[in-house]
Amino acid sequence: METVNADFSQLVRLHRTYSSSVADFGAATKKLKRNLHESMMPVLNARDVMHAQMTEEEWTAVFKDENEK
Repeated sequence: METVNADFSQLVRLHRTYSSSVADFGAATKKLKRNLHESMMPVLNARDVMHAQMTEEEWTAVFKDENEK
């Protein structure tokens, strides 16, 4: 996640820099998207493994929203 935070910081720096170009923003955005995807894949893969091993009732019990009635 540190990389994603650094990518966001880079976007802020680009925004504040008068000479930043559209290409600069495009490259920074592409890098951010790639790093965000890479950081989320382990979470999504773990979710898929849990989903395959649980029944719907177990899933609902574990992930129920405390605000739901």
